[in-house]
Amino acid sequence: MLKRKMIKNFTWPLKTATREIEVTRLYPEFMMELPDAERGIHELDATICIGCGTCARVCPNSCIEMVNFKFGSPLKNKKMQFPQIDYGRCMFCGLCVDECPVECLKMGKKVIMAGWTREDLVKGPDFLSTKRFSAKEVADLEAEAKRIAAEKAAAKKAAAKEGAAKEGAAKKPAKEGAAAPKKENDSEAKPKEGGAA
Repeated sequence: MLKRKMIKNFTWPLKTATREIEVTRLYPEFMMELPDAERGIHELDATICIGCGTCARVCPNSCIEMVNFKFGSPLKNKKMQFPQIDYGRCMFCGLCVDECPVECLKMGKKVIMAGWTREDLVKGPDFLSTKRFSAKEVADLEAEAKRIAAEKAAAKKAAAKEGAAKEGAAKKPAKEGAAAPKKENDSEAKPKEGGAA
């Protein structure tokens, strides 16, 4: 009786071994197809990130920090601040992705993030960015940003001069016109010396 049960337990593995059915996957060599809703390592589009820091503020584990990264757009992101994520504390909730106003942060399908130290789990914008500008493109964008800033400053200065000139022109006649009648009224209001009031 016991021998029959033992033989019965071995029949299923023997059948599967002879049919060549894949039971386990050879993980590092063959990756399984992940679903579209997979929450893996984040993907950052540095070309459209505005550096608002909403992802860092909304993170419940405070694992996102805004750091400098030189391959973004200085026209959109004036401080050049981009997210850096500590995957040792991240719980992959996806709130940072949901709250991003320009949708530059997405959850990717890459899931391998092992490392020898805790610092290896901290991934900066250099690792996270899937789209970024080249050094030449960044230099061109910085020149464009400086040109736009200079134009705005010149327009502001011209508007301030124009406003000051209009104000000065409006105040002068009002002061002169108000001062003259005031003197006449003061002289009439005062009684002449020696006269009855």
